Amino acid sequence: IRRKNKLFILASFLIALTIPLAVYAILNIESLDTRNQASQGDTGYASLCTITFPYVNPETIALDKTVQIQVDALLPEEIISTVVFS
Repeated sequence: IRRKNKLFILASFLIALTIPLAVYAILNIESLDTRNQASQGDTGYASLCTITFPYVNPETIALDKTVQIQVDALLPEEIISTVVFS
């Protein structure tokens, strides 16, 4: 009986610790995947230009792959001379 009680207490403790982590992961699932933020303009420079991926879905870009992007200024008098990715 003591072994069952210890196992039950241990299982309850592990479940109690993992529930908050699971809830946090479910609520913040989109913040972990940052690949689509470039196309949405989530940077501080979102008012200066738009970045689009004309031939590929930005959510499916693989690591270390080369893709074509299109950078357009939002104002006609603006000239984009540098694009920095980090």
